[in-house]
Amino acid sequence: MPLADIIFRLAVFAVCSLLLYRVLNNAVHRYTFEVERRKMAERLSVVEQVQPQPAETKHKGWEVKQQAHLKDSWFHASVGAANQMKGQQDNVVIVIEDKRVTSIALFLLSAVAHFTPSTDILICTSMEQQNEFEKFVSALGVTPATAQVFVLPFNFLVFGPTTLPAASKRFFVYQHLLHMYQNRYRKALLVDGRDVVFQGDPFRMMNDDAAYMYTERYTMRKMKSSMLTLRHCFPGDYNLHRSLWRAWSIICSGVIAGAVPHLLQLLPLQISFLVNTSEQCFHNIFGPHLQVVRHMVDQIALNVMIVKRTNCRPNQVASAQTKCRESKTDQNRTLQIRIVPPRRSPVLHMAGFSILCYDWDGPGSLRNPWGYVPSILHQYDRHPALYFYYHAYYNITNIPWRASLHNFVSVDFINQYVREERSRRDLCPMPDTRSCICGAPIPVPRLGLGNPSSDPEVGCPGLQRHHRNGQRKANPGLQGTKENLASPTPSSNRTTVMTAP
Repeated sequence: MPLADIIFRLAVFAVCSLLLYRVLNNAVHRYTFEVERRKMAERLSVVEQVQPQPAETKHKGWEVKQQAHLKDSWFHASVGAANQMKGQQDNVVIVIEDKRVTSIALFLLSAVAHFTPSTDILICTSMEQQNEFEKFVSALGVTPATAQVFVLPFNFLVFGPTTLPAASKRFFVYQHLLHMYQNRYRKALLVDGRDVVFQGDPFRMMNDDAAYMYTERYTMRKMKSSMLTLRHCFPGDYNLHRSLWRAWSIICSGVIAGAVPHLLQLLPLQISFLVNTSEQCFHNIFGPHLQVVRHMVDQIALNVMIVKRTNCRPNQVASAQTKCRESKTDQNRTLQIRIVPPRRSPVLHMAGFSILCYDWDGPGSLRNPWGYVPSILHQYDRHPALYFYYHAYYNITNIPWRASLHNFVSVDFINQYVREERSRRDLCPMPDTRSCICGAPIPVPRLGLGNPSSDPEVGCPGLQRHHRNGQRKANPGLQGTKENLASPTPSSNRTTVMTAP
């Protein structure tokens, strides 16, 4: 038999084997996905039918008595004798953290500093981490004059289909908690913990009876990761609204707030989109893209849901605060949604911002690029200078590592920073005038926001950028050294610049 004929037959056999493998693999995944979806539907129906009893707690110190509300579902325990989660309360902040307490130490300290006694802060954590979180909460200095903090240990494994990433399962927890305490709270804030710091009370900006969502500064077209997830996980919606997506301002799923009744209508819609996510979303996709898709799917599902179920359009979302409502509803109460653009939003999503100069309204109070002081800085850890400043501002010495810092600083720098045990407040005082954050050898961000003549952040006075081997460097005459930073000049117009490495 000729060699060419043998090679041809082997190639045909390999192709047929690969196709057969793909068909069988898809069939297995389709069956698994359908089983998980049916289990999730049954579990959600149980949640709607069961009316749990209030939690039992001990009144001595911070001890807790656990009580299971749903079989093999979750355990609820309230922490603190000042408030036993009975009666009615105005606001609630729900945050999920199942790793370690250092990840949300800054979140909790800034929240207690700015929220009033009319707000409860619920920390949802794993049962393995319960003791660690309770010890930290007991040392927070919570008083009747501050927001009350409660630790809720969960069994997260039973929430959501196993095919969904952990970040997407948080919406199932949100719905479960709000359903449990819908008669206790008026407004709720569902928020990330690790990359959030508070500068004020966002509930003061929620005057309407609606659900609030906050857009990023980018459109769907400009974010390649968002478009990749949209095309791969929601191909039908992408093709149906292709022209709309190009101008659609992305709604971030990391911070959602509003009136509890409207959130209880919104969350089931979001969950239904997540449960019915296309099978190809997590299967038959190349490795580098899979991580992006798993990270973004909950946010893209939220945007797809808003487009399909409401009357919002891109030209409205990008300009001013938009009032949307659900186009089709099976309930007597219509879902009201307020979509707030970033210019005067109480939430600033900082991913993608590259700010050469940070504009301060006061210590620990950063203005956004349009001169407005937001109550929440989301994704602040994308900015190493802010990351270190806020940890120092709240006297946090055990600084957790962030993957987002890999592009800017090294682990060795973190260790050196901690070993020196210097007071960052004394090292880098915040002058009254507009200034850059000083102190550590953190590089100046590489990209600006666009045209310097039109953007608010055009750089600090005297800051000169020099391109050398692709790096930007600050004017040597303005660089902060260890000597002149340790003894800051008392001049009110002193400008300090981040030092390039």
